[in-house]
Order: sequence, then structure tokens, then C-alpha cells
Amino acid sequence: KTFYLYYTIAGKKRKYRIGKFGDISLPEARKIANQLKAGIVLGDDPQAGKVAQREENKKQQSDTLRAFLDDHYYPYYKAEKKGLIPTQRVIERCWKDWMNKPLVEMDYKLATQWRNKELARGMTKKTLNHQSAVIKAVFSKAVELEVILENPLLKLKQLKVDKGGVVRWLSADEEKRLYEAAHNRTDYIRVLIVLMLNTGARKMETLSLKWSDIDLKNKTATYRGDETKTAQTRVIPLNDRVMDELKRWKKECKSAERLFPSVGKKGHVRNPDKKWQEVKAAANLENFRMHDMRHSFASKLCMNGVDLYTVSKLLGHSDISTTQIYAHMSHDHLAEAVKIL
Repeated sequence: KTFYLYYTIAGKKRKYRIGKFGDISLPEARKIANQLKAGIVLGDDPQAGKVAQREENKKQQSDTLRAFLDDHYYPYYKAEKKGLIPTQRVIERCWKDWMNKPLVEMDYKLATQWRNKELARGMTKKTLNHQSAVIKAVFSKAVELEVILENPLLKLKQLKVDKGGVVRWLSADEEKRLYEAAHNRTDYIRVLIVLMLNTGARKMETLSLKWSDIDLKNKTATYRGDETKTAQTRVIPLNDRVMDELKRWKKECKSAERLFPSVGKKGHVRNPDKKWQEVKAAANLENFRMHDMRHSFASKLCMNGVDLYTVSKLLGHSDISTTQIYAHMSHDHLAEAVKIL
């Protein structure tokens, strides 16, 4: 047997299922019925509330991480931000086990378990902080779009890391060997290396350069905001070494539009890693990535007395605190400081 409440609201007859006899006693059923009737007098329709709750439950089940990413987050990221592909790779790799979970089921406990597991596997704290920031941004967008009420990962704090870090830069001998190995090449990797070593620009920022961005008369390169990581345009002065290289390359480059044209496709080169590994091997460099040319550029400036603010501007850092990792390279001002003792 089942207990029902029969009622009329707005001229319509309805019934509300209270529960099965055995699961609920007669006195309990009468108490619930009286409470519902009191609400009906005030205009509340209990059946409508139950239907709405079913719809809400159905909606929550459809709002899985997978559905939200494909329907909302990835389209938003592609339209308004940069670097969708690497961000997408992080999300898909790190949270593949979460994809079919409703967003409302995500919580701090799950995130903590994931992070502890990754730490046990040997993942660095710096990498985990980056990955955590990526997924927290996903939930922040879900809150903004009113898919969920609050970000369940707000309590997931950044792990403490050494912000100084270890900067890999080229010694004078290593730099000489790298230039020699690059100058033995006749392809684009030569000019790419010279540019990165002398401008401190990121790999993709450099690869996306157009000849219209190069001012040979005023000796500058313009890194446009739509191609830079921080979305801010910056103009970098070019030294004589870069100028000589660009003038040589302009005569040999097969494109009048791009410095590093893609072969057989529109756009520019995107993966120079194979050629870079060949040059690095020829230069006999160990533990040195292409991105370390940027570190080497900044380190040399600091060691030659250039202030951190200027270095930060040249690197295109949005926050000078990011440039602090090079502060220890400025030995002179540290030595002057301890002379007062």
C-alpha cells in the first residue's frame, strides 16, 4: 500500500506520493500530509516541486565534466584565450578519471586524493601547482556560467615551492659552441637560435614573427599581443649579431611574409625540436632545453648589471616577481650590500 495526498490547486486535481506503508507509518504520513496541505493553502504545489527536483537532478547528471568541457569550456578558451592545445592536454591527461562525474560531485577531497597520488608518483610540486590552477579555472568558469553554485576546489591551496629555482644558462664556452653549431647550418634553426639567444623571446613568439614585425632601419622586433603569452605587445631592440643574421636570412628565406614559414602548409613552423636536437648534439650541450636560451638571455643581462625591471620588460613578464629567479645572478649589488658589515 502507498500513501497519497489528493488535493486541488488552481482548479486542477492532483495527487502527491508520500511513501509506501512500511517505509513510513500512518502517523508519519498524516503529519507530512498536514504539512503539505498547509503549504498548498499558501499556493505551494508539492507535485510541481517534485517535478522541478527531478529536472534538476537530470540536469546535474548531464552536467558532467566531459559535457561542460566540450560544450562550454573549450569553445570559450579557444575564442578568448591562448594555448588551448597544451591546456586541453593537461586536462585530458590529469583528470581522465573525472570526465563522467557530474560537476556537483567534484570536491576538495577528490582533488586532494589526486594530488597526493601524483606526489607519490614523483610529480614535482611546481607541475602539480600548474595542473591544479588549470582545473580550478575550469570550475571557476562553471560558477561564472551558473552551472554550479560554487567552486569546490577553492580550498585547494598551492603547494609551497622554491620560487628561486635553478636557472640553466650558458657558460661562455657553451655559448660559443652553440653559435658555432648554429652557424654550420643553412636552415631556419640558425636564425631561430640567434634570435632567441639575443631577445629572450619564447619559442612560439619567435616562430610566429612576420617580416612586417622586423624593422631593419630602427633595429627592432615587435612581438604582437595576439601571439604573445601575456597578450601584450612588446618591442625588443636588436643587436648587431641579430641584425646581421636577419639581413642574411631575408635573402635566403622562401617567404616574403614569415620568418619561419611552414613547409607545404600555411602559417609558420611549430615544431623545431628535431632540428634543435641536432644543433644541441653538435654543440655538445647537456641538460639544456630550447627554453633555456631565454633563461640564458636574462641571466647574462643580470650578470652585466642590468636591473630586474628592465629585464622583466624585455622578457615580457606581467609580474616582476616572475623575474626574481634571476636576482641571484646580480652578484655585484649583493657584494656591495655585505661590504657595510
